Amino acid sequence: MEVDEAIFTRRSIRRFTADPISDAQLSQLLTAAQWAPSAGNHQPWRFVIVRDAGTRAALQRIAEEAHALSAHWDPEFREPTPVGRPHDFTRTPVVIAVIADPARGGPHIHGETTHLVGAALAAQNMWLLAHAQGLGAVFLTHVIEEKVKVLLGIPYDWDLAGLLALGYPDEVAESTRKPLDEIVSYDRFGQVEVPRRRSARRAS
Repeated sequence: MEVDEAIFTRRSIRRFTADPISDAQLSQLLTAAQWAPSAGNHQPWRFVIVRDAGTRAALQRIAEEAHALSAHWDPEFREPTPVGRPHDFTRTPVVIAVIADPARGGPHIHGETTHLVGAALAAQNMWLLAHAQGLGAVFLTHVIEEKVKVLLGIPYDWDLAGLLALGYPDEVAESTRKPLDEIVSYDRFGQVEVPRRRSARRAS
């Protein structure tokens, strides 16, 4: 699969078959993450691979609790849609916790979140390669971070960027995107018209 095809056809897959993911495939995905860009090449990401059924069941309980809390305030989480249902970790062959070390984000100004940006890029590398190889994936952030960190033994001062759920797809997912003219500005935020290019004068 070409890179542009992988980008334009990738979708969030939430339902998987029971087919296992091989160690060789998993190693390829982690190598793709290893080569993601990061500020100062500090590579702030680390990964916890979750295959154990008991641990995935515990993740499921945390996801359901997070969903119940969100549904209390947000009606969207009460609807029978993918957003309105907690992810089923018990039917997910592999879960990769993507974590990031704030100490490796870079000492430059406004470097407080660069470790999370790097971790997200690493997750995207895995996601695109997984899709190109026929796997499905979804990157989940709707959990109770502190409880996941305790469950997986993640250090207190590290951040959980998200949980990448992986497996062979058991659904055909569709998705839409906003048109470019709703998300692109020129030269200043909110300026939607393309500036006219000035023709260069010839030197006399």
